[in-house]
Amino acid sequence: MSFNILVLHSDRSTGIHFAQSLQAAKKQGWGKDVTILGVCSHPIRMQLCKNDTTYIIGEDDIDDIHALVKWIERKIDASINLVYETKSARYMLAISSLRDHIPVFLPPHSLIEMFEDKYKTYAHLNNRGLPVPETYLVSSPEDVENAFRKITTSEVWVRNIYGQAGYGTFSSNSIEEVTTIIAKRNGWRHYTIAEKMPIGYKHSWRDQLSSSFFPGEMVTWIALYNQGELVASQVRKRLYWEHSDLTSSGVTGYSGANMTVSRKDVHDLSDRIVRSFDWKPHGALGIDYVADDKGDLKLTEIQASRFYTSTYPMALLGLNLPQLYIDVFRSTKIAIGRVNPCPEGYIYIQRFGSENVMVHRDRILSELKEGYKLSS
Repeated sequence: MSFNILVLHSDRSTGIHFAQSLQAAKKQGWGKDVTILGVCSHPIRMQLCKNDTTYIIGEDDIDDIHALVKWIERKIDASINLVYETKSARYMLAISSLRDHIPVFLPPHSLIEMFEDKYKTYAHLNNRGLPVPETYLVSSPEDVENAFRKITTSEVWVRNIYGQAGYGTFSSNSIEEVTTIIAKRNGWRHYTIAEKMPIGYKHSWRDQLSSSFFPGEMVTWIALYNQGELVASQVRKRLYWEHSDLTSSGVTGYSGANMTVSRKDVHDLSDRIVRSFDWKPHGALGIDYVADDKGDLKLTEIQASRFYTSTYPMALLGLNLPQLYIDVFRSTKIAIGRVNPCPEGYIYIQRFGSENVMVHRDRILSELKEGYKLSS
């Protein structure tokens, strides 16, 4: 009997990498009974999908997930065994709220609500002394003025408490500008003001390609748990956002290059963070950090129950988290406790219109050493 997994928004990079990882596992003999079904609303991007079968649907149809699942079950004359959402914010909240009607692999709904609300996440972690940027929820123009008085950085970081890929995010050194933008967006009680982390610092390529953390560098930890036991986790550096010049915040949600690093201290901190919540960690969990002026990591976001765009390159390096995700869901016996199993220093580079490439940092450093240094 086939195990049918439905991937929502399967034409996004996160969905493509998820299905691509499962297809790689299937080619190696895993999951002979696993069928990957996907939906998307864009008939051209649909050609990029890596599912076994992809269904084109209307843009509004994705919002009625329960009806969509039933429709696909009628098409295949079989049950959907698991529904996987590739997007966060309102999409993850929506699928979580339907857990009594469709099969999902998610933390309790109350935790999904906390993880998707960036201010609630901040408040929880700050109250427990865990490293987060100083942050204030703004409900009025007076709150904006108060935040500017308390935050010592020259600019503040403003973002919507919900959203992904830099949605609603910008930096400013002007009380008037921040007040005007939030009011125009009707964003009172939906926006936070935080100290701006030193993103944009210029470091040498040798430093950027090292396993040390320098001010402004972005670090991500991704993990899979099984009823409180770690299955596997991996740390990586995001070397830059692709097309960062196209957004006011510089954040696009599409990593241009990621590099594996073997920093157990990042895993230990992340494990302590996820265990600070009232539960036994279960399922997929991701944490984004930015290094402060001292190079110490501060958490900027927790992503629950989905994997990032770095999923497929990690599978190429021997850590196939989507495969393990399904194995955990199906209660398949698997090895546990793997911390940073991917070899260190491998960089996965992706750019629109180009073939993705995996290289080791030693090659890049060697080419830099041999290259010309043009005089100004």
